[in-house]
Amino acid sequence: MLLAREIERVPAEQPMFVSRLTIELMRPVGRIPLEVRSRLVRPGRRVQLVEASLWSGELEVARATALRMRTAEVAVPPHDQPPPHGPPESVEAWTEGYRSGPAYHVLGVEARSTIQPGAKRGPGWAWFRL
Repeated sequence: MLLAREIERVPAEQPMFVSRLTIELMRPVGRIPLEVRSRLVRPGRRVQLVEASLWSGELEVARATALRMRTAEVAVPPHDQPPPHGPPESVEAWTEGYRSGPAYHVLGVEARSTIQPGAKRGPGWAWFRL
């Protein structure tokens, strides 16, 4: 939380939000006063890379790297266009063919498509739920 707060406090010319935060814990932190240092690694108007480090004396004990992106108003069309195909429930789930052995693509993904395994190949569409 301390490193994330420090990253958010680094000034920016444009309104920005943190889109990714990576924290590396390098060594145990003792019960002594700590120092937080931050720097702008990659400045930019649209995307910035910010780094914050936690120091215990002369030892860096943790580091956070954040990707910040500019926030902006986006024009949204007044009427959404429906997709050129049906919802996931309109097609059958794939149940055979590619499913073999315990693997993520077998156990962790639900696939539904107009093209079934073993069928004639051609244009089609599919839904995947991870």
